[in-house]
Amino acid sequence: MAWPEDGIAILSHAPGPRLDKKITGAQGRSRQKLLQHAGRWLATYPGDRRRSSTFGPGFWIKRCLSRDHDAIAPEDRALLDRMIAALRVQNDHVKGCSVVQAASHGDYVGMNTHYHRGTICGVDIQGEYWGALAREAARFLVWQQIHDSARPSERTHGLATQDVQAFLSSGVLPQIEHDTTFPFFAGEQLYGRFVEDYHRTDIRANTRAAMTSYLSQHCK
Repeated sequence: MAWPEDGIAILSHAPGPRLDKKITGAQGRSRQKLLQHAGRWLATYPGDRRRSSTFGPGFWIKRCLSRDHDAIAPEDRALLDRMIAALRVQNDHVKGCSVVQAASHGDYVGMNTHYHRGTICGVDIQGEYWGALAREAARFLVWQQIHDSARPSERTHGLATQDVQAFLSSGVLPQIEHDTTFPFFAGEQLYGRFVEDYHRTDIRANTRAAMTSYLSQHCK
C-alpha cells in the first residue's frame, strides 16, 4: 500500500531467488518457460496504461553519443562507433514506425524481480515511467545476456536466440516491432550497458561479445 500524498509506503518481503539467477541456473525448456513468463509479466504490468505512437530513433542515438566515454579504451571506442553506425543504418527503416508506449517499470531486469513457486514479483517499481515496451524488453534481455557467463551458440541481435524467441513469444510486443523497434533498442541497450559497466571486466567481455555479434547482423 502507498499514500504518496502523505509520504507513506508499506512494503513486504518478496520471497524466492532473484529471477536472473533462476534463469541463469535453468536450461532448455525450463529456461524458455521462465523467459516467456518474464515477458508476460511485462505485458501485464502496465494494464491499460498504454498508447500507440511513432518512433523517433534519432533521440536515442543522440543519447548514446552524449554518454561519458572518457574511460573507454581506444579500441573499444572504435567498437562503439561501429554500434552507432549500425543504429544509423536502421534509422530509415524504423523512423516513424509504430511503437507501443506504456507506463511501466523503467528498469525491468532480472535483478529487480524475484521468482517464487511460479510467481514473479517485481521489486523497486515505485513511480511511473512512460516509454517504449520494446526498450523494456530489450533492457531485460540485454541485462540477462551480459550477466550470464554462458556463451550462446546462436544469437539474434547479439542475444541468445532462444532467449529472444521465448521472451517475445509471450506477446509482449506487436509482431511488427519484433523487426523494427526491438532490434534497434537491443543495440541501444548494449551500447549503454557497455559504457555504464565498463569498469566490470566480466561484464565488459560479455557485452563486447554481444556487440560484435550484433554488428555482424546489422552492419555488414
